[in-house]
Amino acid sequence: MAKKIPVLDLGRLAEGSPPGVTPAMGQFAAEAASVVLEHNRHKRGVVMEVAASRRHRYRVAWPALHDDAVRTHNDLPSAAEQGAYGVAFLLAEELTDFRVIERSRKGTGFDYWLGVGGEHPFQQAARLEVSGIVDNADQLEARVKAKMKQTDRSAGKLPAFVAVIEFGQPKSVFKRRR
Repeated sequence: MAKKIPVLDLGRLAEGSPPGVTPAMGQFAAEAASVVLEHNRHKRGVVMEVAASRRHRYRVAWPALHDDAVRTHNDLPSAAEQGAYGVAFLLAEELTDFRVIERSRKGTGFDYWLGVGGEHPFQQAARLEVSGIVDNADQLEARVKAKMKQTDRSAGKLPAFVAVIEFGQPKSVFKRRR
């Protein structure tokens, strides 16, 4: 019997998941990702390959788009960047014990703080740097390398994760900085 492929549901982002992202921001990110996926002629349920500590596959689900969403996210590189945040938020929850808790400040070398559940869920425990690519899988590894280097600015005792989402294949790399 074939193993069932888990679902990465972008619609969850508009429901206030993860805790450090408002439903409005979550919906914006989900909408942006959906626009770029549909621009690349993907249908809901497309399988995304994810390279992390091991290989994963997820079926990507998203709510139906309206014409105004496509017009809102007409700048595809910007939409890929915003949409990558949403995909990365969900991958962080799927692949680690962390979840997004707070946007970082400019100049830190990363985009979001990650934390863990429990008694102090908003304690900053790890860093997340994200990037999105509209349609060019050949850029994936170079972008991961550049984003890993970017986290040097905040290198210390806290781990860093880099998520690069390529919407053309679609495929992603979710890597922990060593």
